[in-house]
Amino acid sequence: MKVHIGKHPGKDPIRSPERSIGNAVPRLTLQIFAAMIEKIPYRNILEGLLFHFDKRRPVLFLTLKARGLERMHTLKPVMQMLAVGRKHVNAHLDTLEAKLAEGGGPWILGETFSLADVSWMVIFERLRQVDNEHVFVGGGLRPACTAYWERLKGRPSYAEAILGYPHPLINHGIQRLKEVKAADPALRHALEGISAR
Repeated sequence: MKVHIGKHPGKDPIRSPERSIGNAVPRLTLQIFAAMIEKIPYRNILEGLLFHFDKRRPVLFLTLKARGLERMHTLKPVMQMLAVGRKHVNAHLDTLEAKLAEGGGPWILGETFSLADVSWMVIFERLRQVDNEHVFVGGGLRPACTAYWERLKGRPSYAEAILGYPHPLINHGIQRLKEVKAADPALRHALEGISAR
């Protein structure tokens, strides 16, 4: 049995976003991290330089904390990560749209709710948390995915397991992100990859 020590591709949630939506969506979470990190003391982030397997991550978090959510769009590497994430999320959702339209639903395996649907619930929930649902579904965009997400949100397990256990730091991040985007339309357009009209 081989044991991998140090950098291991399986430990990096943003590597290879083309492979799966689970590798693409974490790039979009930089927005909520930038908001949540306001509540994290610098010393806690600095500990990451000692213990995190990828030293670039704590450096990024320190930069986000110092720069602030309002100026996140001035960080070119961060904006590139968001753009790559959006590109691949769009591609994966296009694939899901076709699968749902082909299968007839209501779930990925037809009538059977499965672990695949649970996995997608988590993905859509993350898009909700970063205030990006409207970027990818709804308003006539991907009608099969939109209806699917509505069915997922309608399940008692969603209300119980996800909405029933709010985390104060995540709630702070969601609220801050929405406030900052509402206050600055140019920032909202930059974070969502939408051209200003």
